Parts: sequence; C-alpha cells; structure tokens
Amino acid sequence: MFNSMRAFVLALVVLLTACGEKSGPAEAPKDFSVTPGDGQVTINFTQQAGLDYWLFFAQGGNGINRGNYLSAPGAQVLLHVSNGQIVNGLVNGVTYSFFMNATEGNGPAGPETPTAVATPRLAGNTWVANSPIGSGADTRGIAYGLSKFLIVSQDGNAYASTDAKTWSPTTSTPGVGPLNGVAFNSTNTLFLVVGDNGAIATSTDAASWTPRTSNTAASLNDVATVGGSYVAVGDSGTILGSTDAATWTVRTSNITSNLRRVEYLNSTAYVAVGDGGAIVTSPNGTDWTIRQSGTTADLHDVTYGNGMYMAVGANGTILTSSDLSTWTQQPAQTGDTLYGVIYGSQFVVVGQGGRVLYGADGTTWSAAPTPLTNDLYRVVYALGAYLTIGKGGANVYSN
Repeated sequence: MFNSMRAFVLALVVLLTACGEKSGPAEAPKDFSVTPGDGQVTINFTQQAGLDYWLFFAQGGNGINRGNYLSAPGAQVLLHVSNGQIVNGLVNGVTYSFFMNATEGNGPAGPETPTAVATPRLAGNTWVANSPIGSGADTRGIAYGLSKFLIVSQDGNAYASTDAKTWSPTTSTPGVGPLNGVAFNSTNTLFLVVGDNGAIATSTDAASWTPRTSNTAASLNDVATVGGSYVAVGDSGTILGSTDAATWTVRTSNITSNLRRVEYLNSTAYVAVGDGGAIVTSPNGTDWTIRQSGTTADLHDVTYGNGMYMAVGANGTILTSSDLSTWTQQPAQTGDTLYGVIYGSQFVVVGQGGRVLYGADGTTWSAAPTPLTNDLYRVVYALGAYLTIGKGGANVYSN
C-alpha cells in the first residue's frame, strides 16, 4: 500500500514538473502560511482565479522540496487546495513540513513556495473571543451537525456558523420562546431545540423550524438523542421521551430536582444531572435509575472520555465514575461554579467568570486564560476545536 502510494506521488511530481507547450505560473503561491491546530493545520495563501493549487507535506522539520520530497517519512500530496483548507489526521506533537505550487490548465507546475513548518498540538489552552452573538442574550445550548455549529439563545433565536467564528441567525426562528438546549440526531439529520414552558421545535436543515407539543408546562433545560431515541429534561425532575421527535411522552424520573443536562454517553446510557447532586441514568430513555453522587452540590453537565464519566457543578465540584454507579469527588480546582464539560482530545471544563480548566486524565488540571469574564455555560468539541458559549452572547473558541 505504501509503495503504491509513493509511486502515485512520484507520478504526480513528474506531472507537475513536466514541460509542455504551456508554461506554468510565473510565481509561487503568495502569502503561504500554515497554522497548527488540534490534530490538524490550516493552510492559508492568496488564491488566484484560474489556478489549481497543490499541497505537499511530510513529517520532519528540516524542510522539504521537490528534490527530496519522496524521501521524507509520511509524504503526502493534496490536490485542488483552497485558501483556508484544513488538513486533518495529523499527530499532535509531531512536526510537519509543507510547500505548495500551482498549475494552470493542463500545464506544468510553477515555482514552489518556501517550506513552512508546523507542529499540531492539543486545543484547549489558548482561547480567542468572537463578538457577542445576536442581541447579546445569554446563549445556553450548542450542537454540531450538517457541517455547522448551532447555538440557541434566551432571545428565542438560533444562530449557525460553519467556522465557530462568524454567526448568522437561522432563516426562521424556532418560534417557541427562550431556548435552553439543542441536540443533533445524525441518523435522521434532525436538530431539536428545547426551552421555557415545555417548548420543543425541530428542523432538518437548521434553517426552518417546526414547533412540537411536549405535553408539559415545565421548562426544558436540555435534550439528547441517539438513533431513533430522543430525551428532554427539565425542571422538577421532568423527563420526556420520543421515538420520532414529534410525539413526546412524560417519563417517570422518581426525583423532583431540576435536571440541568442530559447526554447519551459511551454508547451505553442516557445520563442526566441536576440540582442537589442529582444523577439519573437510563439505557433506553424510558426506564430511569437514581444514582448516588455523594454530593449535594448542583450539577450542571456530564460527559465521557478517557475511560471515565465526569460531572461538574457548583463550588468547583468535579465527580468521576467508571461505571455510572459509584462516583468519586475530585479535589476542587476552584470555588467557581462549573457549568460545562466535554472530552475532545482532552477534558475541558468551563464555568463562572470565564473559568476554563483543561487536562488529559481527569485528575490533573491546568487553568487556561480566557479573554472574557462572562459566565460560560456550555462547551462542545468539533472540527478539532473547542467552542464555549455563555452570558451576554459570549462565544470563545480554541483550536
């Protein structure tokens, strides 16, 4: 496989250096740069109409060019490259070298750029703030699907972005009032949003929305989904279930605590957390079991990664479990309330006053400086980047 790939690459190099009746571009691509990210890099250059751009890269930091390219480990080439293109599948901590050239029509390649060197690294320790979203209302729910991030807001609107930086309101509003949570079902390519007073709405394109009847007046705080199963949770222990996201049934939770978050984790169970240390789990979204968390602190979010479940909450509470039955409280890293947690390439926790913690093993933590002091309510990981949202329309990303 490797030898056939090298033969293919060699054929490309010959093609790009061949002479013919046409001449290649007179200059190398301008303003070529490579920005490292989490398991990836972003390629930037000044793109000109009519040219076809080629990117060559390999492991190593000593520089590569057309003369030594094929002898470098992991040599690869990408065709038809565009400005802003992301190269995925790279190894964090390994240095890579890159260069580009271009062709015009079926002509030979023009000059190559100088070599650029970049080393992918974990995201989560450096953060950049975007402008507040929409009207500046609190943003409380976020999901990724259909190649876009979708955020829901207390102003009742939903906002979409393909790059986690530039946001636009969806074509129509969900039309159901203040929104608290959002989820994406990849099986049925369906977004769901939930909010105050039992509000639920769905969309197949994150543009137009259909309100649904929830059969409850309780405020719904979050929603989760997998396959043909949908679960929403809310105040006073409210849990709703559905098999089509259109017809909803009230489930028995056996608790009265406000439930703040629900996730389907580790391909095993729905896990919901809430006030007073509440944790309830279900393998199917219908039958729920109360778990003993060992704390009375309000819990705001839960995730799974690196072989463990993790819940976070008030007063810097961090709980971990290997089986959802026994929970262990970890030493507090802060007295601030922690509102959100996710595992992407490592654990990232966000919370009160712009607090961000990150760590690979769930027990050793570092604090990341952030450019905002807004409370941060949710965090998601997609496209090699973390995105967190919060009070006043705050949205901050790390890649």
